[in-house]
Formats: sequence, C-alpha cells, structure tokens
Amino acid sequence: MRNSGSIRDLLAAGLFLLQGLVLSAQTISISLDKDTIGFHETVVLRLTAEAKDFSAFAELPQPDGLIVVERMNSYALVGSGGKIRFTQTFTLSPYKAGTFTIGPAWVQSGSNRLFSNKVTLVVKASEQGSLSTDFFMRCEADKKEAVIGEQITLSIKLYARHGLDVTYGDERPLAKTFNGFWYKEGVPVLYGDTLIAINGLVYRVITVYKEYVFPNTVGKLKIPSYNYLCFVKQNPFPTGDPMVDDIMGIPVSVQLISPEIPITVSPLPEKNKPLEFGGDVGKYSLSASIDKENIKVNEAVKITVRISGTGNIDFIQLQKMKFPEGIESYSPVSTDSITIGYDGIEGEKVFIITLIPKKEGMYTLPGVSFSFYNAKKKEYETMQTPEFKLDVAPGDPSSDVSQNNLPETFPNGSSYGNILSRIALIAVPAILLIVLLFYRSVKKKKQIEIEAVQNNVQKNDDIPFEYTRHKPDIHSMLLVAERLIINGNIQSGIGQLYEILMSAVLFKTELNREEASIHQLRYRLGLKNISPELISETIHTLEELAAQRYTPHTPDRTTIFVSLQKTTKLSLELIS
Repeated sequence: MRNSGSIRDLLAAGLFLLQGLVLSAQTISISLDKDTIGFHETVVLRLTAEAKDFSAFAELPQPDGLIVVERMNSYALVGSGGKIRFTQTFTLSPYKAGTFTIGPAWVQSGSNRLFSNKVTLVVKASEQGSLSTDFFMRCEADKKEAVIGEQITLSIKLYARHGLDVTYGDERPLAKTFNGFWYKEGVPVLYGDTLIAINGLVYRVITVYKEYVFPNTVGKLKIPSYNYLCFVKQNPFPTGDPMVDDIMGIPVSVQLISPEIPITVSPLPEKNKPLEFGGDVGKYSLSASIDKENIKVNEAVKITVRISGTGNIDFIQLQKMKFPEGIESYSPVSTDSITIGYDGIEGEKVFIITLIPKKEGMYTLPGVSFSFYNAKKKEYETMQTPEFKLDVAPGDPSSDVSQNNLPETFPNGSSYGNILSRIALIAVPAILLIVLLFYRSVKKKKQIEIEAVQNNVQKNDDIPFEYTRHKPDIHSMLLVAERLIINGNIQSGIGQLYEILMSAVLFKTELNREEASIHQLRYRLGLKNISPELISETIHTLEELAAQRYTPHTPDRTTIFVSLQKTTKLSLELIS
C-alpha cells in the first residue's frame, strides 16, 4: 500500500510539473510605458505573448475613458516547435480624468484562453484643473425630449473668462459613436461671441461647431462627451500683474471635455397615423408635375415629384403609386440636394417616374401623396397633389421603346422588362461563374505565395514577420450579396452590402468596429491620403445603405442595383 501511495504522489507531482511547463510555455502580458499621464498626453500599451495555434490577435478590453488612436501588430515564429511570439502596441488617448484599470487582455490558443495581467493608469487633469473655472466646453442640445426621427441640433460652445487668450485647435470637436442616433456631420461656425455671467464671473461664449442627430430608437439615450484640444496663453511663472503675465505667456495645451447630455426619446403616436406614413419627421412641402399631357402609344412621359423641407432628407421614400391598366410604369429614380447650415438640415429630394402607355385613350393618373409627422405641431400631416390628365393617341406599333428617353432603371412588369429579365437570368449566372473561376485562380495563387513566405520564415526563425490586418475577401462577399438580391432576399442583400463596404473601410482605416463613428472614419480616411471626393462618397453610401437596411420601405430595384454598383466600386478602390 505504501508503494502504491508513493507512485500516486510521484504521478501527481509529475502532472503538476508538466502542467507548469505547459502553462509557462504559453504566456501573455501587458505593460505601459508610463503609469501617469495628463489630459493632452498619450500612453503606449505593449502586449507580448507566446502561444501555439492562436486563432487571432489578442483582445484588449477598452475602458470607458480611453480610446485607441493607433495600433501595430507583428509576430514571429520561435524555434521549430511551431510556437509564435507576437507583439501588439496600442496608443491610448484619454477623454476623461481618473484612475483606469486596463485588462486582462486575452488570446485564444487552441481550446485554451490565456489571460494577461492588469495594469493601472492615472489620468491627471492638472493642466486643465487650474483652468476648470476659467475655460470649459459644453455641448448644448436644442431639445432634451424628442420623438423618434426628430432632428436634434447640437451646439458645441466654449466658455472662457473674459480676457483669457485662447487659440482654437486645428481639429474640430470629436465625440465617440452616437449609439441610438443617426448622425449627420455638421459645420464649423465660430460665431456667437457673447458675454454672459455665471456665478458672478463674466465669460465669453463662442459656438465653434454645430452637428445634427436623429434618434432611431426610443428610451433614455445620451449624447456622448465631445473632446477638443485648445491652447491657452499662460505665464508658467505668474507674477500677478496681468500685463506682465500676458507678455511672458506661452500657449499651454488644454484638452476640453463636455459632459454627456441625457435625451428622452418617445415613440411616434399611433393616434391618427396615416396608413401611408413612412416614418418621416420634420416639415415638408410637396409638388408634382408632368412633362407632357398629349403623347402617342409607346412614347415616354415623366412625372417629377419634389419633396422639400427640413428633416432627414436622405430617408424620404415615395409611396408606391397605382396607375391605370394600359400604363406601364418604371421604378422612380431619385436624387437629393441637401444643405447643412447653421439652422439645421434642409433640402429637396426629387423623384422621376417614367410611364409608357400601351393603349390609346384618355387616362386619369393619380396624384402623389406624402405623409409626415410635424413635431412642433405634434400631429401628422398628409399632402396630396392633383390628378393628371393624359391623352394618348395611336402610335407606330413598330416604334422602338428603348429610344423614348427611358430612365436607366431595372424594368419591371412589362414585356420589355420580361425580355431583359430573361436575358439577366442567362447572363447573371454566366457572369457569376466567370467571377467564381477568376476568384479561385487568384485565391490559389495567393495560397502559393503565403506558403512560400511561411517556408521562408521557418528557415529564418529569428527574422520577424510583420503582420498586416486581414484583407477582406470583397469578391466573395459581393457574390453572396448578389445571390441574396437575385433570390429576392432584399433586406439581407442590403445588409450584406453595408457589411462589405464597412469591412473595406475598417481595413483601410485600421479601426475596430466599435471605433467606427462617422467622424472617426472621415478623419482616419483623410490620414490615408484618400481624396475628399472618395471619402464623401464612401460616407454617403454607408448612410444610404444604413437607411435602406432599416427603413420600413423595401427599396426599389433601381436603388438596389445602384447601391450594388457603388458598393462594388468603393470597396475595391479602398482595398486596392
């Protein structure tokens, strides 16, 4: 019995030592280059690890109060055992003062999850503290209560003691992601230089920026804090004499942070809600016109519908119209013209509906109807245009309809559309097959290149291999989106297009999904030397796709295929 007990003890000790060796062979740790920083400073966090079969780079929990402004990744093979040593560096910038615990970070290695230590960072407000009553920033909303879809104007204002010498930063105020809101980037204003008294002290108030948001969910929401870097002239060795201190003063950087703003969002009332209401909130006007009232069979006639006013112009959709039998209609083609000014977002959205009469006769075409919720009056309004009269004379039955100034739309419900549909049913699979074969050949070539690089690294164990962010497979993702759209899964297809373009943008900017607010995307794309035109088109397309994805209306075929073309073009340009 004594011998068997000794054997068990030896086995237990051996297993303990073996477990220790295994755990010591796989490690992960994090460290800071400094443990105390000021508001205007950044800190570098370094993560180092050795592991086998890790599936992705380590995950770093991001505490509320710090944002990642830059990251770098690299790894190298260690020895011939297949173990990998990788290093990640994160540059963090604070937007709150306080003490923060960062970690533990973790990485997945096979079926095991390895956790790192924790580190503590202190963010001091020393430089700002002496100015807290002299110089501060506020984000002020024009309303604290709103209904879903209602425009909220945000004014970012600086308050400075009268006589304080302030130099404004080069960048505009930035906030983190607006959760629960559709966000519209605003305009710099630098106006409203007024004097007010607060607690007996006189302040100069300047509005430096205005932005606009539209709540897309109900409940208790928050406008996030804004960050803004300014410079205040101060004498590092104050004498008490204002003139001497002004002469001896030097610019001192000050990181300003505005408090969060609570917003209560209510649902739209159900009482008296029109059946055709599509969710538009604001104040609008409606007009419609027809380009001609006397035509022949197979000639095109156009109805132009204009909806203008203030509100979320991008989201406006036209209700489906029912035309008399004998009139062939095409999906509306829309364009919008939006102005972002000091008083809010206003503009016009124009829809052009093309009709082709197939029989002669006198037709009465229905008027256009549009409903919206007027938040100021707290009531729904419905506008209706008059009916149109159309006199159709006999035409040449051999005339070519395609020469009658038809829109560049995807036809539906017509003999002409049926012909194109048959062509599409034949052409689309053939095109998809060609693309698939091309993709397989490219993928095989890339795999050969990767294996060659890996073989070269294994021969040179001490040479680090620089890691780059995984490049999204845009071609395969586009194939999925096209199949969804062709099979009638419109919302899923639109969602896939949004994910495709977002993946390309994140790859280009090297941002994480939780960091991808519109202003951050615009800023980081600018750092990558992307042209302002391409940046604006990319942001606008993302907003359009988001609107199509979540609006209660199903987009028409023209809109869908235009979105597909734009997503394809922009995504391939961004990852090229």
